[in-house]
Amino acid sequence: MEKHCKTNLTEKRILKMHELLTKGLVHDKYAGKYRDVPVYIGGREGMIPIGIKPAMVRLVKQIKNVKTEQDCWDIHDAFEWIHPFIDGNGRTGRLILNWLRKNIGLSLFIVSFDDRWKYYHKIEEKKFLIDLETFARNK
Repeated sequence: MEKHCKTNLTEKRILKMHELLTKGLVHDKYAGKYRDVPVYIGGREGMIPIGIKPAMVRLVKQIKNVKTEQDCWDIHDAFEWIHPFIDGNGRTGRLILNWLRKNIGLSLFIVSFDDRWKYYHKIEEKKFLIDLETFARNK
């Protein structure tokens, strides 16, 4: 990731990241592929599968506008809200976050074992604040 973080983060690269992070951990059908089944995250149903590809295309367009630390977090939170994969969304989302941070000159953000609940709580709070359509139009 650090080797490539100065290049554009594309949809193809996100899918490849997911594949590398989950190969052997999820069924090969799902490594590096958007999910085609519903999922539940903390009692909430994830985005319906048909909406994932268009939402990810919009998200990748917004990545080109990332300039601040808050922009990095907004992209991360939107990615987690989309929840495009069967498994590995957190790992992939944190890698995306760090790719964006390094791209604009920030240090890596590492979630320590002791801080993981703060991180999860932050994401849960943001889930109810993000309107992907508004996010995609206004950035």
